[in-house]
Amino acid sequence: MKMNFALPVEMRDGIKLSTILYVPQESGNFTTVLIRTPYSAKGYLAAVDALRATGAYAIVLQDTRGRYDSEGLFTPFKEKEDTLDTISWIKKQDWSNGRFIAMGPSYLGYVALQVLDDEGDSIDAIFSPMTFTRPYDGLVYRNGVLHLHWALPWSIMTSTRVQSSLARVNGTWPENYSGALPDKVDSLGWPDHVWQQFLNPKATNDWLKDSVKISKPLKTRVCLVGGWFDFMLGATFSTFEDVMSAGGQPPDLILGPWGHNGYLQSLPGLGDFDFGKEGKANAAADFMGMVKRTVEGASQYIKAYILRKDEWITLDSWPPSEELVETQLLHLDTGFTLNLEPPKKESEFDIHVDPSNPVPTIGGAVWEFPPLLEPGPADQSQLSERRDVLRFFGEPATDSYTILGPITAKLWVTSESPETHFTTKMLLEDKDGNQRFLQDGIVSVKGRLEDYTQIRVDMLAIGIQIEKTERIGFEVSWSNFPKYELPQISGPSLQSVKSSVEQPSFFEISVLR
Repeated sequence: MKMNFALPVEMRDGIKLSTILYVPQESGNFTTVLIRTPYSAKGYLAAVDALRATGAYAIVLQDTRGRYDSEGLFTPFKEKEDTLDTISWIKKQDWSNGRFIAMGPSYLGYVALQVLDDEGDSIDAIFSPMTFTRPYDGLVYRNGVLHLHWALPWSIMTSTRVQSSLARVNGTWPENYSGALPDKVDSLGWPDHVWQQFLNPKATNDWLKDSVKISKPLKTRVCLVGGWFDFMLGATFSTFEDVMSAGGQPPDLILGPWGHNGYLQSLPGLGDFDFGKEGKANAAADFMGMVKRTVEGASQYIKAYILRKDEWITLDSWPPSEELVETQLLHLDTGFTLNLEPPKKESEFDIHVDPSNPVPTIGGAVWEFPPLLEPGPADQSQLSERRDVLRFFGEPATDSYTILGPITAKLWVTSESPETHFTTKMLLEDKDGNQRFLQDGIVSVKGRLEDYTQIRVDMLAIGIQIEKTERIGFEVSWSNFPKYELPQISGPSLQSVKSSVEQPSFFEISVLR
């Protein structure tokens, strides 16, 4: 293979982007595998060896604007013009056949998806694990609440040309998440233009303009990968919806047990939780499977991994169809119980909020980068004595069963504070007594709720086997910190949840038939 490092590719405004080019030794015209990244193109050199084994491709690795060896200023999500200019440059080369496969996880996948409307006729396939089409909803924010555990460290990392270290921040993590963060930026020690962009309200920051828009039926095969413990799982689902809505070639979807970075690292588990033999990721095999399906013109491919059963299920649709799953409503009832039947009498449950002592994040779907935060089904039992955490459990299972599909909470609530959050978690109390995190959700509430008002909390989805004698539980609280930013609450306050015949509060799950 011929190799060319630090090749300057000029954009329409004269900025030069550093590009690494690999072309097969044999003569001919080749399909180009394109990877554009803000995390150093040289860091993806290992991917070249894997790609060389998959076929005769030209490979282009490029540092995005303002990162590493590329000129300019990095501004998150403003990648479309540079991607189009790079594709135009490739098409003019004598080794190019004008066809493309774009690949890369997370931000790299978004960069590729941005140009689907413009270059869909020349892009054969896009392989995009853990990615997004809507930067505001699902990545930077979730239901209007800042993904603090990701947004702040990522801002530090990307606000300089070469990856910035969290060591530049005085103090230790996660302590530096606390306080009035916008007022502390100057003392934290990094150029803060990325962070300030994240803090801008939706209406003034072109968030909708940055969303991927697909206005015509697709010819491109898109393969999406999501993880049950990836904080961007909701973004993966919205990406799937957006690509499906375009019509034409439907996207593939692979849902596994991983955290955000664990998929590419092929981790065998998270924390003390072992996935099993079938749960170990193999990104190279998934990429090759996508290429094979693209060449063969195969039908849509959807599969989901069942935690603890160590088994994959092939699906015809996502969410799973009513023929495959049955919806169950788990109602909040007296004695902090969960029942399939609606409550027969009214119960009120109080959450005593102390803004100086937020509920700590323990495992779950968090980014792996910040120290002291580790994704996975961590035991939540240490929260059981808190006055600001409501915990409800169902009866022990009389037989094993499988949960697969979306999880939703519909709760009747009040709040004394002019601004607050309602947070939820789904738990599994296993045979060893661990109360393991499965999934979570959050909703921001603006204005006092003097009368009981129903809220809906999207808790994404899960696939897991529940064994005989084990119990499902749910938590309701006001914070999950530092995964999410805190609401503006000045002092102790009270939030309540009610469940009654007229106003039943419940959690909705899907169980395999």
